[in-house]
Amino acid sequence: MIDDLISSEELQDELMLFYPKDREWILDLLCALTEEFAQTHQHPHDYALKMVKQFQMLQPSDLDGMNIERPSLAEFIQIRADYQMLLPFMRTSEELLIASIIHTRKDQDDQSFLRMKLYSAMDESSQILWGY
Repeated sequence: MIDDLISSEELQDELMLFYPKDREWILDLLCALTEEFAQTHQHPHDYALKMVKQFQMLQPSDLDGMNIERPSLAEFIQIRADYQMLLPFMRTSEELLIASIIHTRKDQDDQSFLRMKLYSAMDESSQILWGY
């Protein structure tokens, strides 16, 4: 039975109890989850985690270094900046460190745009690594 192939539908049915609904999309990409693909997500995940842990001490040069060391992570943040419609002057390393997302509801505090996007990048990478 171990050697029997399992269909993606059967796998999805089996796993429905073991992972959150927000990870369901990864099952559509199972054929793409090679070791190389997983590694391309492990490194940005670790880099983003390091930045989150050091967030209070981050300098613009740290973000400039991210552009060189982890361009995929920098691109992820810029794509999210497009989605949030950040103006071009807000996309510099200096401005990304201070940019906030303003919430209109009283029970939510304003949050750092960069910190939120680092967490989002980590979450997306975690989902891919989970699938792998």
